[in-house]
Amino acid sequence: MDVIDEKRVARRINFREAVRYELKDPAYFKGCVAYDLSETGVRLRLAEFLPLNTEVVLNLTLQSGQTIECMGRIVWISQIPFMDNYQAGVEFSNPELLFDARRQIKQLVACS
Repeated sequence: MDVIDEKRVARRINFREAVRYELKDPAYFKGCVAYDLSETGVRLRLAEFLPLNTEVVLNLTLQSGQTIECMGRIVWISQIPFMDNYQAGVEFSNPELLFDARRQIKQLVACS
């Protein structure tokens, strides 16, 4: 995985993996693809528009094959030019619930 050079609080890595996400209703779930990942958030490619501050539950599969569940909210979203898809930034929330997941993501980023 290549490191994306950006001026951010947390180091980001390329992370092209399938992601399962759900909204408040667990019966509503969909899949998408991640673009990059840090210990504070993830950038997704979505087939639908989700309003800012929409809360999502994400299931990410790490390189180890382990799936982790993260809660977050949409902090930015933009339409991909000439497509019906969107890019969205999800900021992880509830850090106390994410301690183990963030530790695993931090370890993945550090090793890349």
